[in-house]
Amino acid sequence: MLDGGISHPLSGHRLFASTDVDDVRDTVARIYCDHKLTPCERGGRVDAWQNAIKLNRTTLSAMSYGADVRVEPGRLENFYLLMLPYAGQAAIEAGGRTVIANDRVGTILNPTDPVAMTWTADCAKLMVRIERDAIEQQLCAMLGRPLRQPLNFRLVIPKQGHAGNWWPFVQLLIAYVEQQAR
Repeated sequence: MLDGGISHPLSGHRLFASTDVDDVRDTVARIYCDHKLTPCERGGRVDAWQNAIKLNRTTLSAMSYGADVRVEPGRLENFYLLMLPYAGQAAIEAGGRTVIANDRVGTILNPTDPVAMTWTADCAKLMVRIERDAIEQQLCAMLGRPLRQPLNFRLVIPKQGHAGNWWPFVQLLIAYVEQQAR
């Protein structure tokens, strides 16, 4: 087994495990968007895996590239991406800022911000893709009017404080999905 037989979050919903960079890029692009994926070591390989499940207008996943990689999707356009690392770290560049994300600091990427990331080999993340129009429609309904400008979230999601509520919520959702798979 490519990832050493280790049980990962959402293991009952395996999308792929691969050492082929092109295969990994193509498979990940099907859930997120087209992007450039470059191993940081010349001639480098990956030992990537991803588990994922689509829940209506949201996709819940866990993944790792298993190598130091540079990921360059540009603008996400159609979705927001919440990323909560539970191992390793990643440098996230978005909206003119750079953040080191780890098990204490997550990120949320806005659809309109240019994005690039560098993941360490041991980086593994819980990720939630939320369709842009789903969030915008819900917010417009709550406000009773259309948005005047695109909705943008702060890049950083610290594990402590109000934004930290995302961490246990995503873990609870994963636990629920895993329980339903039994």
